[in-house]
Amino acid sequence: MRNRLTTVAGIAVLTVGVLAACGDGDDDESAAADSTTAAPGTSEAATEPRDGMVDCRYEESGTAAGDRSVEVPPAEQPTEGTVAVEFTINDRQLPMTLDRASAPCTVAAVTSLVEQGYYDDTECHRITVSEQPEGLAVLQCGDPTGTGTGGPGFTIQDEPPTHLDAASTPQAALYPRGTVAMAKTQMPDSAGSQFFLVYADSALPPEYAVLGTVDEPGLAALDEITAAGAKSDDPSDPDSQVPHDEVRISQAVVLD
Repeated sequence: MRNRLTTVAGIAVLTVGVLAACGDGDDDESAAADSTTAAPGTSEAATEPRDGMVDCRYEESGTAAGDRSVEVPPAEQPTEGTVAVEFTINDRQLPMTLDRASAPCTVAAVTSLVEQGYYDDTECHRITVSEQPEGLAVLQCGDPTGTGTGGPGFTIQDEPPTHLDAASTPQAALYPRGTVAMAKTQMPDSAGSQFFLVYADSALPPEYAVLGTVDEPGLAALDEITAAGAKSDDPSDPDSQVPHDEVRISQAVVLD
């Protein structure tokens, strides 16, 4: 598939299907819109960081996909430091460094999901392929149902990145190769468990929280995992965003 991102409008249309994620197994947009109940132990709204801590907002959104019951992270989270995690995908190790300073609430949520085994034995359900510079080249994972509609039963407040360079596409940011970022719908505060790995520089609206980066040793593994591309190169074919070969996370662990 060749995605040609030439206008910000084109990016917006694309990301509805490509980077959609939600907190339960219902329709993406309706699920995000219904996520209005504060989860136990969380604050009603996030506050400004203070003394290296921030109050995060995690909201209930249905039930965890695939009957994978998980605990909601505590509201109070640190805004400094990094977390080393490793995902084993198709028998290849992808070490990653998650940066709390970039998106403290999102990093805390993903770290908690890793610790609870939420990502173990799950399929990476979507891949986008582009031969155009700064096209969309991402591998999307994190839904135990493998459908792109599943989530952990809670959503995470938006933490849009502020440190990315501008892309050549107007009003877009450049998500560099190796970036680990959070998937979401066009609805606000709709991220859940799904994330995407950028295997080639990609232009996107600067609204997807950046968790961190794939460490240098993992980039070659990421290239091998994504090398087979999608099942179809016809953009009108639903299989144009389905990995040609199965891509599966066997285990994810926190190394710290």
